[in-house]
Amino acid sequence: MSRGQGLLYSEIAILLSVAKGSVQKMIERAEIKLAKQKETKTILCG
Repeated sequence: MSRGQGLLYSEIAILLSVAKGSVQKMIERAEIKLAKQKETKTILCG
C-alpha cells in the first residue's frame, strides 16, 4: 500500500484499524525479509 499505491502510514493505519507505529514496524520487517531473500538469491545464483 505504501509503495504500490503511495499511501501514507497514517492512511494505511486507518484502513487496517491499527496504530501508525504498527504499520511502520510491519513495513520495516517486510523490508528486512525482502533484503534477506535478495541476499540469499544472490549467493545461490551468483
